[in-house]
Amino acid sequence: MNSRSTEQPAWQRNPIFEFFASLKLAVVLLAVIIVAAIAGTIYESSFDAKIARAYVYGAPWFNLWLILLGANLACSALSRWPWRKHHLAFLITHLGIITLLIGSLIGRIWGVEGTITLFKGDPPTNRLLVNERQLRVHDVDGIVKGYPAEFLHHPPTPQHPRDLGLLASGAHLKIVDYAPVIEGKLNQNR
Repeated sequence: MNSRSTEQPAWQRNPIFEFFASLKLAVVLLAVIIVAAIAGTIYESSFDAKIARAYVYGAPWFNLWLILLGANLACSALSRWPWRKHHLAFLITHLGIITLLIGSLIGRIWGVEGTITLFKGDPPTNRLLVNERQLRVHDVDGIVKGYPAEFLHHPPTPQHPRDLGLLASGAHLKIVDYAPVIEGKLNQNR
């Protein structure tokens, strides 16, 4: 008598392996990730991307769920070992999703998220990273200049202004005050 359970290697019959390979675990993991993605989208539209990243997408629990989903997919694919020709589509699908999850994890750890400002007819002139603040000044020469504007740790004061230099108009650009909600202010006096 050749039953499937006697053909399986011992490691495939291990209760921990069977748990990680189960369809029930996959359904729970996907349901939680979907609910978290909905919550992250609501946070992002109600507040901003930084809040959504802090509470959902960049949170350790979200990364843990993605790692568990990757383990579930890998165990599910290994549960078909030894693979046959009719398993090819199943394996390609699972390997593709695992590849996306690994790419996502690499992007979370070593990636840089940001935007680039483009103007019609001009080459890209500056770069603004999501976690950095930037003061952008449209000068009289038509060029938009970007200055780093992270003032939380060393805020400018009238006694110690942040000198950003001369503009093409001849005006001297200094930051003399800072409010976290309002951003930097430009002193109109010369």
